[in-house]
Amino acid sequence: MLASRARKLVQCARAGMRVTAGRGRQEAGTRISLMHHSTPRPHAWQDPQPGYKHFGRTNVLSGPSNYYPMIVGLTGTALAGSVYYYNHLESVPITGRSHFIMLSSSSEQQLGASALHSVLSEYRGRVLPQEHPDTRKVARIGKRIVAALNEPFEKGASVVHLADIKWEYFVIDSPMVNAFVLPGGKVCVFTGLLKVFHSEDELGTILGHEIGHVVARHSAEKVSQSMFLSLAKLLAIAVFGADLSGFISATSVIGLELPFSRRNELEADQIGLHIMARACFDPRVAPGVFQKLGDLEGGRAPPKYLNTHPPHRDRSVKLEDNMQRACHVFREHNCDRYAAVRGSFGW
Repeated sequence: MLASRARKLVQCARAGMRVTAGRGRQEAGTRISLMHHSTPRPHAWQDPQPGYKHFGRTNVLSGPSNYYPMIVGLTGTALAGSVYYYNHLESVPITGRSHFIMLSSSSEQQLGASALHSVLSEYRGRVLPQEHPDTRKVARIGKRIVAALNEPFEKGASVVHLADIKWEYFVIDSPMVNAFVLPGGKVCVFTGLLKVFHSEDELGTILGHEIGHVVARHSAEKVSQSMFLSLAKLLAIAVFGADLSGFISATSVIGLELPFSRRNELEADQIGLHIMARACFDPRVAPGVFQKLGDLEGGRAPPKYLNTHPPHRDRSVKLEDNMQRACHVFREHNCDRYAAVRGSFGW
């Protein structure tokens, strides 16, 4: 009986070993199968998830935010603009300042003709005839100054635009103390100015200044600046995606247009002083002319940074700074002798 129980225990033990071995082989097979079919661990350079981009491998010039064409376009535009800017630089006579001019001489004269038409329409019936003594006086002074422009300027000065100008003189019957010269040589003087400044030297100072604007092509320069600002507004829209034209216009008036206008006025003073001395108008009266204009304003001028013209006191000081050169030109042209002859005729 004991023997039979022992045999049963041995049989059960052998059966258990076979079961355990089978399970072991099965688990081992499963492990081997998993090893053969499992996904390998991704390396550091591989994407663990579809669409995921590692920081170290991201291409800043690719993807939905592609700035490469914009960078290339802006760079090309800047290079082309630099070449265009350099090729359109001109040198202002007498001062030697370089400035950017986009407008041709013919276009500038067309602007002057259009502006003259508007002026004559506004003051219709108040323009004095060419035979009037005031008109003849203004024309006589203006022609002397224009004749001085035929003398050679310094080397490199841009004076080609002066060659085909047809100078005309108009006197407008108005109490306004004003005078201006439009592009293309259209000289306009108001009778109010003639009642304040009587001598030819004083009027030579005024006309010399106004003709100085034409010599320096200040109108063409202003138009060129306006065109440049318009281009800047378009570029701002392209780069920032927003219309910044209002901001650019506001800042450009105080930061660019008004300072440029004041600088151009001082430059016209310097040019006018030089050419009036060439034309044998005494340059020593010029500071007093601008001082008198300041007195006429009576302190009503706006603050300096909001004004298109510099204070008359500053202009008088600048004229004094350039007086030595102007007096040298005056003596060089034997103008002392001319002044004596002119005085004998009461001019």
